[in-house]
Amino acid sequence: MLSREIDELDYEFDFNMESYAYLAIVMSKLDRNLLATHLRLIPDMVGEESFWRNYFYEIEKFKFELGNSQKIV
Repeated sequence: MLSREIDELDYEFDFNMESYAYLAIVMSKLDRNLLATHLRLIPDMVGEESFWRNYFYEIEKFKFELGNSQKIV
C-alpha cells in the first residue's frame, strides 16, 4: 500500500508534502515500525513524497470509512 502510484488510489487525495512534513517527522519518531518501513522502501520501491502521500492517504481513508471526514492537516 505504501508503494502504490497515485493512479492506484481509490479516491482523490489532495496531498501537499509541506503541509504534512512536520507530522511525518513526528510519526517517524513515535513509531519505529514506520521508520523501518520508510527506510526499507525509500528510494528503491517508492519516492519520499509518494511514501508519505500513501501513508497519510491510508489514515484519511480509514478515518473516512469510520465516518470522520475531518482531515488531519
